[in-house]
Amino acid sequence: MSTLPYQSILCPVDFSSGAGDALRIGSQLAKSSGVPLKVIYATHFEAPPFINESAQMELAKGLVNAKLAAQDALASWCEPFLAPGADVSYEILERPPVDAIRAVAETLPGCWIVMGTHGRTGLKRLLLGSVTERTLREVGVPVVTIPPRHTD
Repeated sequence: MSTLPYQSILCPVDFSSGAGDALRIGSQLAKSSGVPLKVIYATHFEAPPFINESAQMELAKGLVNAKLAAQDALASWCEPFLAPGADVSYEILERPPVDAIRAVAETLPGCWIVMGTHGRTGLKRLLLGSVTERTLREVGVPVVTIPPRHTD
C-alpha cells in the first residue's frame, strides 16, 4: 500500500504552452513518485445527422485513421516535456474535454489531475469558458493547476 496521496496522475493537454508546463511538472511528479502518468487529449466531433449511411461509414474509417495519426502526434508533442523514464500512456477521447477528464479520472486508482490554465480573464473567460475551472468544480478528484508562464 502506497503512502503517497495519489496512485496515478492524469494530465489533460490542449497543445498550449500551459499544457506543456503542466505536463513537465506532472511527469516529474509521476517519475519521482513511481506512479503512472496518463496523458489525454479530448476532441468532440459529431457527424451531421443528414449524411447517408455510406458516407457515415467512410467518415468513421477516416476518423479511425485520424485518431491513430493523432495519437502519434500527441506522443511526439509531449516528448520534450516528459521526464526521462516516466511511465506514460496516451489516449485521445472523442467527447467534450470535461466529460473526457471525468471519465478517465474515474477509471484511474487514486488519481490526481495536473493541468494547465490559460489565464484568461474577463470577457474572454466568459465567452470561451474554462475547462480547468469546470474540472475543479465537477470532477471529484484533487486537481493541481499550473498557471501559464506566458500568453499563448
